[in-house]
Amino acid sequence: MRTKMQAFKLGDIFDVYLEFEDDPANGERRPVIVIGEQNNDIFILVSTTSKPRNHPLRWYDKFKIPIHNWRKSGFDRASWCNGKILIKYSTQDLKRLITPEDYRGRITRSDFNYIIEKLNELYEK
Repeated sequence: MRTKMQAFKLGDIFDVYLEFEDDPANGERRPVIVIGEQNNDIFILVSTTSKPRNHPLRWYDKFKIPIHNWRKSGFDRASWCNGKILIKYSTQDLKRLITPEDYRGRITRSDFNYIIEKLNELYEK
């Protein structure tokens, strides 16, 4: 656990309160992964879920990207990135929202690269 909030790094995983997409008045704390940065001030996060893809697949299942090394990354069960919504926060907003206790760990390099590759495939269209 970090004792003070340091600079955010790509691959960091934090627990953050996120509003529900269909009910913004409510939400829950979810692990998010820092997957991008713009102009050294805006950080892009992707939420995670422990709900696997449906079989047969539904339209939104294409956005669920598996985290292969979920245990090494600090998750307590198999997890997927929910790439349907990418969340943007300024550095200032993140520092206000996230405390050192919210730090969960870091995604493995191979999973980070895989997630970025899959997100690029989804959003290149």
